[in-house]
Amino acid sequence: MDDEKKNRKELLNELIDLRRQIKTCNREIKAQKEFLENLVQNSAVPTFALDSSHRVILWNRACEELTGIKAADIIGTDEQWKPFYRQKQPVLADLIIDARIEELPMLYSAYAKSQFIQEGYQAEGWYPSIRGMKRYISFNAAPIRNSEGRLIAAVESFEDLTEIKKAEKRLMENENRYRVLFEESPATMLAIDPESGEIVGANEAAFAFYGYTRGELIGKSITEIIALPGEQVFQILREAMQGPHYIQLRHRLKSGEIRDVELSRGPIRLNDKTYLFSIIHDVTNRNVAEEAAREGERKLAAITSLAIDAIILLDERGNVCFWNSAAGKMFGYESAEMMGRSVETIIPMRFREAHRKGFTKFAETGHGAMIGKVYEVSALRKDGSEIPIELAISGLLLKGKWHSAGVIRDISGRRNLEMQLRQAQKMEAIGTFAGGIAHDFNNMLTVIIGHATLLTMKMAKDDPLMHNVRQVLASADRATSLTNSLLAFGRKTLFEKRPANLNEIIGEIEQLLVRLLREDIDVRTTLSEEDMTVMADPVQIEQVLMNLATNARDAMPQGGMFSIGTEVVELDREFIRVHGYGTPGRYASLTCRDDGVGMDSETAQRIFEPFFTTKEIGRGTGLGLAIVYGIIQQHNGFINCYSEPGKGTTFRIFLPLVLPVPVAEAHEPEPIPTGGTETILLAEDDTAARDLTRQVLETFGYTVIEAVDGEDAVSQFIAHRDQIDLVILDVIMPNKNGREAWLEIREIRPDIKCLFTSGHAANIFNESEKEGLLFTPKPIVPTSLLLKIRKILDGN
Repeated sequence: MDDEKKNRKELLNELIDLRRQIKTCNREIKAQKEFLENLVQNSAVPTFALDSSHRVILWNRACEELTGIKAADIIGTDEQWKPFYRQKQPVLADLIIDARIEELPMLYSAYAKSQFIQEGYQAEGWYPSIRGMKRYISFNAAPIRNSEGRLIAAVESFEDLTEIKKAEKRLMENENRYRVLFEESPATMLAIDPESGEIVGANEAAFAFYGYTRGELIGKSITEIIALPGEQVFQILREAMQGPHYIQLRHRLKSGEIRDVELSRGPIRLNDKTYLFSIIHDVTNRNVAEEAAREGERKLAAITSLAIDAIILLDERGNVCFWNSAAGKMFGYESAEMMGRSVETIIPMRFREAHRKGFTKFAETGHGAMIGKVYEVSALRKDGSEIPIELAISGLLLKGKWHSAGVIRDISGRRNLEMQLRQAQKMEAIGTFAGGIAHDFNNMLTVIIGHATLLTMKMAKDDPLMHNVRQVLASADRATSLTNSLLAFGRKTLFEKRPANLNEIIGEIEQLLVRLLREDIDVRTTLSEEDMTVMADPVQIEQVLMNLATNARDAMPQGGMFSIGTEVVELDREFIRVHGYGTPGRYASLTCRDDGVGMDSETAQRIFEPFFTTKEIGRGTGLGLAIVYGIIQQHNGFINCYSEPGKGTTFRIFLPLVLPVPVAEAHEPEPIPTGGTETILLAEDDTAARDLTRQVLETFGYTVIEAVDGEDAVSQFIAHRDQIDLVILDVIMPNKNGREAWLEIREIRPDIKCLFTSGHAANIFNESEKEGLLFTPKPIVPTSLLLKIRKILDGN
């Protein structure tokens, strides 16, 4: 009996103890339930749950706020569809409960299996019914099963992603910041005890992110996650407990990798204890992308700052939003002056209306007549001057609006080069024509001058016909000057260039210029004190000055001033780029200026054209400035002209400077020509010129062998190679020219002496051959020819 009582007492105690355990277990279950309910209710993610009969059993505060439907009005009903559809149809949780996943494509524009929640699904789309507005909603739903695996409910969370969707293109990297998801969503979520720093709650996404299992992550100190010293971590926790805030930190994963994260967090109250609830976004890739973008911007800024072309970006209103340093140099505006300013600032007035129409169409459609093409147009500088530019435009869609980017090149230099090329081509064509005429004309003049000279030699000084012969020679001299002018502007003549002081040339001709100009024109010279030695033919430079002075005289019918100035200048690459001519180095600058009537730009562009003149018939040939141009070109120099109507004209000439040479002693007067008994091979295709030259040579005792062209000259030399002492070759001949004949003759006898005759030799010989060339120009003057022959034969 006592044993029975004892057993009963023990059994009673066990029952009491069991009851106590059950109460403890119930309290724990209740606490966990309250924790989860608080977690859901306080979540910023709208969340609701349906039982297996499709009735609402949970509708959290975020649902109430977003939909305007109170939990008391919807819990227990099957009206979970009302916030999303105009008529009844299943929500995502309904489809999961009924396992009708095949209907997802008919109800959602996008859907997928959850990456982290088994049997969970994600779906999204546009829905017009939430408070009457069309919104883009993202849904996440998953089944809830009991311990036996039987589906007892489904939980669904949703988020209004309208603003994120609209800003998706420009703020893709910020999408995760605005996506607040619940336990079943892929967003990483942690619950932390702020006093101990212990992680007390985490979702599946957190396990996947950090690489820990549930058992490893729950209970771990947050100091092992945040890559900062422990005291700093607790200071951050204390600050976070003051209220919701955002922060970026670096989190350490199980693998040891450090990731940049962005946290939105704040305190939540669970079971009479305050915890820190965090939603974590991995922003490492975004930070890398942002740093890459910043690096790209730095590189772009560096590249555009070094570009020689102007680079300009316009916003959708046509205002400047990028302006590189080259644009500042080109147009004269600093970047600060142009930012936000209309691009019409640099567009000439006559083009602005067309620009407005074209840009309006472009801003609306992204299309335009100038997009993707290269145009040559005019642009306006800050100082009001216009420059020719080459413009390439492309369209850019930035932040949903069309911008235009322009690459602009100043083609002033290229235009100058093109103008000079056209001028050179004209000169070349007409020069070739002039050279042919001059060659034939010089042959005729050789005969005229030669025979007239022979007459003067045979006539008595008091012969009454001597005056007539001298008139013939004077006219022949004028004709010679004309042919030399034709050859000069065509660059078909050989100049006798030597180091000469430009100031001395001007000084020698100054008085002649004074006599050439009228008394009502004042001549002034301002000469540099620096050395002005150039490689030049002084006679040709004098011709340049006389032609420019003549032009100035005609431009000042009421009188005025003609000034000549010299100075030493340094041509740099910037000068060459702007003006389109020259090579870097030191130059002698010769400036001729008048204050005459001037001319417009159209006329100024044509002044160097042969036969172009603004003078009335009979007062000008149109060759003066063409001759000047040809002479300067043949001196490896450059010439430009600046003029405006009523403001006079300025010509500026640049000639390369050379080192000065010692002044040579004065030459003695030339002796009277003498003859000789040597044998001379004379090759000349013009019969009259050949007969005259033969007659002169034979008159002075020489033996002459004649050849009618270059090929005949070679044949005659082969036949008489041992008798011939000198070869006279016309440069321009049929069959073989003078150079070709000379090369063959030199192969036969390298020591043979040779004299070339022509007024048109510049393009026959190369530069190395010209150095040792013996040359006498046509028309040939008998006395000069005889003196030169005697010097050659005597070894002088």
